[in-house]
Amino acid sequence: MKKLPLITIVALMVLTGGYFLWSYNFTATQVEFSSTETRLFGRVSQADTSSGKNVVKVELLQNIEGQQNMENAAIADGVCTLDQVQKNECLNNPFYIQRTENTLDLELDPQVNIQVYAREAGGGMLVDKNSAPYLQQMPVTKFMGQYMQASGSNYLHGIPFYFGIKKNKIVRVQEKYVP
Repeated sequence: MKKLPLITIVALMVLTGGYFLWSYNFTATQVEFSSTETRLFGRVSQADTSSGKNVVKVELLQNIEGQQNMENAAIADGVCTLDQVQKNECLNNPFYIQRTENTLDLELDPQVNIQVYAREAGGGMLVDKNSAPYLQQMPVTKFMGQYMQASGSNYLHGIPFYFGIKKNKIVRVQEKYVP
C-alpha cells in the first residue's frame, strides 16, 4: 500500500469533505478527542518497536453512514450486489467501513490513551448492568504486543479505531464499536 505523509492526509480530508473526521456523542466511559487533535479512522496493520519507539502502520478507512451512501459504496466495492441491496440482504449495520488503500506510519506517544471494548477470554464483549459494551484502558505494551503476534492469534487484528494525532504522534486511540 502507498504511504502518504500526514499533511497529505489532512489535505485529502479537507478536500473530500472530511470523510475521516469523526463526530460521535461520547458516553461517560469514553474520552473526548480535543479540538487540537487531528482525527483519523483506520486499523493497525503492523507494529514495530525495533527503533525503541512504538510505531504502528495505520490503514486508513472511511466510516460511511447514510443508507444510500452505504449501498453505493458496498456495491462499488463488490461487497453487495444491487439485488442484495434491494432485498435488504447485505448491509446490517448503520455504517459501512470502506478501505482507502492509504497507510501512515505513526509513532505512539509514550502517554497515549488507548481504549478498547472490554472482552471475555473467548473474545466476546463484556457488558455493563445496562447490557451496553464498555471501554477500558489498555497499556501501550499490551496494545503493541497484540500487533507483534501473528494476525490470527489475537482479537485486535482488523478492528477499526479512531486515532487522535498531535505533532505527528498518536496521543489517543479508541476502538470503534462494531456490532
